[in-house]
Amino acid sequence: MAKIERPLIMFIGRRSILLVIAVAAILVVAGLFALAAQKEEVPGSPEKNSLPVNARLFNNESIKPSPDIVFESEIIQPEGKGQSYFVNYRLQRENVRQENKTMLAALLNSPQEGTRRQAQEKWLELSNKIEKEGELENLLKIKGFQDVIANVSPDSVSIVIYAPALRQEEVKIIRDAAEQVTKIKGDQIWISLRY
Repeated sequence: MAKIERPLIMFIGRRSILLVIAVAAILVVAGLFALAAQKEEVPGSPEKNSLPVNARLFNNESIKPSPDIVFESEIIQPEGKGQSYFVNYRLQRENVRQENKTMLAALLNSPQEGTRRQAQEKWLELSNKIEKEGELENLLKIKGFQDVIANVSPDSVSIVIYAPALRQEEVKIIRDAAEQVTKIKGDQIWISLRY
């Protein structure tokens, strides 16, 4: 008599298979979170190497229902020449952004509606600034520039290019890219070289 082979699913059961799949999915998600946490750490960076950033609430220096939130950032010129300038600038810029986000996060939970609304507006402004700067930097790298730093403000754009000199066509490419990303016109686009 021939022996009938049954599929493995019949022996294990469908519920057991679903349980195994669910456990595997949880392990994969936990692994992804662990990898993301490792990538956030910058090896070799000192614990407290940040730029001074001040946030003050005005209106007679006391908290009232609708104070004006003002951030003052002190930009310290990054040291170094060549590409180390770009690396140091990005590290310092990220430190300033993290400090701004930390201060805003605390204000987002404020019991005062005016403070919370202003913090939301500042958070949105910061997010838009970060997005535009990243988009512009990536676009210029795609167009052939070796390294780029962009600083986008509401009414102007500053761009630092890693190059000894620029040809007229390259300046036009940079201005066109900046106008495309930020919608700011050419006379408010400032281009500097760092080599």
